Amino acid sequence: MIQDQLSRGHRITVILRALRIPSSTYYDWLKWHPKSRNRRRIKLKELVQVLWQRRKFYGYVRIAKRIRQNRTIFVRTIDILAPFQFVNSQLPP
Repeated sequence: MIQDQLSRGHRITVILRALRIPSSTYYDWLKWHPKSRNRRRIKLKELVQVLWQRRKFYGYVRIAKRIRQNRTIFVRTIDILAPFQFVNSQLPP
């Protein structure tokens, strides 16, 4: 939204004032990069979803075992359970 308004020639100060966003918040957001932990969790979540889509009868124990066998990333049990909460919320009742 902000980039769209900037491309139209509006000044950043006017845009931020209209959106009621402090300029410091905007500039902090521009510099923001995900932490390595978040990148690892995103990668793990995608991997769990792929494995679960292939073998829907796999639970977190089997999925964790498969991921550990591949040794692509370090896995804790709690990290495996989190994506399952997302997957289970996608299932029909």
